[in-house]
Amino acid sequence: MIIYIGNYLTNHQQNPNFNQFLSKKFKEMGHEVICVSYKKNKLFRLLNMLYTIIKYRKKATYIYIDTFSSAAFWFAYFSGRLAYFFRIPYFTIVRGGDMLTRIKKSPVYTHWLFNHSKHNISPSHFLEKGLEEQGIKVIYIPNFLDIEQYIYKERKDIKPNILWVRSLHAIYQPIMACEVVNRLKDRYPQIKLTMVGPDKDGSKQQIEKYIQENQLENHIVLTGKLEKKDWHQLAASHDIFLNTTSIDNHPVSVIEAMALGLPIVSTNAGGLQFLLTHNTDSLLVNTDDLEGMCTHIETLLNDPLLASKISNNAKQLADTFDWKYIKPKYEALMKEGG
Repeated sequence: MIIYIGNYLTNHQQNPNFNQFLSKKFKEMGHEVICVSYKKNKLFRLLNMLYTIIKYRKKATYIYIDTFSSAAFWFAYFSGRLAYFFRIPYFTIVRGGDMLTRIKKSPVYTHWLFNHSKHNISPSHFLEKGLEEQGIKVIYIPNFLDIEQYIYKERKDIKPNILWVRSLHAIYQPIMACEVVNRLKDRYPQIKLTMVGPDKDGSKQQIEKYIQENQLENHIVLTGKLEKKDWHQLAASHDIFLNTTSIDNHPVSVIEAMALGLPIVSTNAGGLQFLLTHNTDSLLVNTDDLEGMCTHIETLLNDPLLASKISNNAKQLADTFDWKYIKPKYEALMKEGG
């Protein structure tokens, strides 16, 4: 049996975390998997995680623990402590794009968690490199897709139809996406931005205020949370994928955009500089380079050959993250496992 510790908050209008897809794959591999926690309240969520470890301590072969750099780090730390107490091998999957800051803030707790795990798994070379520099051993296993579920559409002669997919949260800089539209609307009166994602920290109200103040009602649409298949269908009518984040690791939404053929204009925050290559499979800017982001969008609109090159190269990169290439890596861990 596998216990998978993470945040399963889809029922609370949150985007699904990657643990939901990975735990499903574990089940398809023939493992019994217990997933926790679905509790919205943070204290109840932690207690539910710890209770589950206690309840299944004699049946659990190993425990996977999603490890974030925010306050959710403590879910991982206390779960790891309890797993160690019961002598259940555990694996951390390091999700937090700002984990290096967490290590600096909480060196004793982070090193204890990582040094007592069976393995630490990083889905990005960015965190792999950063953790190893801190003396923490890491295995690189990237996030994955089921590529056959994605319908590729090459972009060439594109229009200013822009798609943004992320939770509405300050770290993803959704206002920056709106500022891009505001800067470009006079030169491209037909510009459209569709923002897909649930409100996570009150950013929606700020965005709506910005839209109203700058008369962008005809240019920006907020869809709220959409199921994966729904935003994939929506992507077919868009030509550019905009990623404005200030902190990131190995975002699945960006890989999905590549699989769908959307040319990507993104910041180079965190793991993105290890995932993407400027002018090959994407166009990248520094974290707060609004002007550069606008320039890159205009470049794509005016250079069909570049748009086509980026669209094709990105699809080839996305193909390397297909589950068939990632599955053997987890199978090897399972065999080593308990």
